[in-house]
Amino acid sequence: MAKAYLAVRAEVPEAERSRFDHWYETDHLPWALRAFGAQRAWRCWSRSDPAVHVAFYEFDSVDAAEAATAPEKINKDAHSAWLIKITLKNPAELNSLLSAQDYEKFVSEEAGK
Repeated sequence: MAKAYLAVRAEVPEAERSRFDHWYETDHLPWALRAFGAQRAWRCWSRSDPAVHVAFYEFDSVDAAEAATAPEKINKDAHSAWLIKITLKNPAELNSLLSAQDYEKFVSEEAGK
């Protein structure tokens, strides 16, 4: 049976690349490899756009890849899998965030464009 591959693309600001590299290599990639049940995983940075990072996961088959990445599996434990904690350098920046109501308004206005 033919192998299947999942590619995950992320855009990372240059200032965050070092921290992202460390987190992805030591925390996320090993976790994702186990959680997906992939045969192997590897990652790289784009040569044409240094902000673009791509991770690849290899599976035995398309069926295995689809089962491993099904929304019900991925969303089962999002807090340990996909959501990350951040520390603000300037906590005052929180004051400039949109409220839930303002965010909903923004999203609706953007959808109308």
